[in-house]
Amino acid sequence: DALPISASSISSVTLGANNIGEYGTVLLTDNSTSTINLTGNYTNLVVVASVRYAPTADVQRVPRITAKTSNSFDIKADNYAGSLTGSTKVDWIAMEAGSYTISDGGTGTKIIAGTQNTSIVGYNGTWPTGTLVNFSPAFDSAPAVLHTVASNNDTGWVASMVNDGTQAGEPTVSSMRILLNCSFDTTCVHPAEDIDYIAFDISEGTNNNVAFKALRSPDVVACCNTGGYAVSYATAFSTAPGVTLTAQMGEDGGDGGYALTH
Repeated sequence: DALPISASSISSVTLGANNIGEYGTVLLTDNSTSTINLTGNYTNLVVVASVRYAPTADVQRVPRITAKTSNSFDIKADNYAGSLTGSTKVDWIAMEAGSYTISDGGTGTKIIAGTQNTSIVGYNGTWPTGTLVNFSPAFDSAPAVLHTVASNNDTGWVASMVNDGTQAGEPTVSSMRILLNCSFDTTCVHPAEDIDYIAFDISEGTNNNVAFKALRSPDVVACCNTGGYAVSYATAFSTAPGVTLTAQMGEDGGDGGYALTH
């Protein structure tokens, strides 16, 4: 499954009167790193990101977060060969690590954000059991999880993956497994990296006067130069979402892959 989460404009996420996060979009050039300066200050910053590109026309790419501080982070997008050129639009969410129930105009939406270091690597045909991450408190139903590599211990291309400990399984109400993802590579050696994650209740609502939706897409696989699959919202936004992030959960085909938006 891929997780889309969308918000109708670029703003902040609040818990009562306090901001716990913010989000936005950046246009990156080639495979150069850009610094995002945040409006808030964070004790334990978590950042997830999602690229937009056309798989039928553009070179593959994934985002990477580095150099997190209390009020900034660096971000880049790159392809497997380390030779990406042109522009890449990237959506991102940054927030304080922790467990929250944010206002949504109803009973509240649970969010858990954190960072997990892992040295476990999966790749084409080999998907070992990842590092255990427990959700505390547990979700009422299986959450949707965004995740992004958030360190640079090795500059070699790598993405991230979450599941339930089985190759095709998805995070459960109480836990998930997280690992590095070398995708189509038939062999891969990579040192440990941090992976930032944010897990969401399946929900929609309004927070800080901004509409949002978090959902799981249909369990489908589209490879390489195909146009992907349309994901419909249960209820429409009044305008196109300002940010839309997606991430892969589980590895159905076994060859390797990751999610993107276009």
